Amino acid sequence: MAVPEAADSGVTVAERLHLKLAELTPAERKVARALSATGHGNVLSRAEQVFCDGIRSSFTRLPRSEFEQAVRLLAEPRRNVTVIGGRFSSMLAEYLAASLRMLRPHVRVISSAGPDRTSSLLDIGRRDVLVAFDYRRYQHDTARAAATAKERGATLIAFTDPYLSPLAAHADVILTSSVQSPSPFIALTPALAMVEAVISALLDRLGDPALERMARYDALSAGMVDDADLAGGGNTGEET
Repeated sequence: MAVPEAADSGVTVAERLHLKLAELTPAERKVARALSATGHGNVLSRAEQVFCDGIRSSFTRLPRSEFEQAVRLLAEPRRNVTVIGGRFSSMLAEYLAASLRMLRPHVRVISSAGPDRTSSLLDIGRRDVLVAFDYRRYQHDTARAAATAKERGATLIAFTDPYLSPLAAHADVILTSSVQSPSPFIALTPALAMVEAVISALLDRLGDPALERMARYDALSAGMVDDADLAGGGNTGEET
């Protein structure tokens, strides 16, 4: 059984084998799973080690300059930020966009499907940052959207796996994370950790204005909840 090659020397043999499971024979799959088992006797322990190792390896091999550049770009108030993801990675896009909106203005997210992915690119230009998430198996329309944004002058931040989505060819900044998983599905746990690290660093960089914006958000949110309760007659104590 040939072990697939990877350009990134930090990628483990287990990661390479996992992403090639579908191409292996049944006998080869048994060998591949044996090579990526960690010796733990139950799924919970195995998942803990795989996910924690994935986070550690992702953070270790990420160039600090790439991370810092991503934070700098997202902190620039005069830039518009557009976030896009794929079928599964759209949840990361939604999470990042929701967090960014609390810290800074001019943030939007493109839906993971439908015509909105095309129309949302109409106004993108040189003052825009496009943050794109794409992991194996890669979503071609996400890569095409990234290429279109670059053609229109936008700056591209790519969140992808160590094997690199096609959109990485157009990226100004690339943040990779492990996708090794204890199941046939890829793991997005390290990618989520990377997103949260970016959010934490961005909050530190923006400082008091971001904290004040968060406080205004909380106040507005509380006011809307209170108004909704009043409109509904308040809490009657009855279950609905």
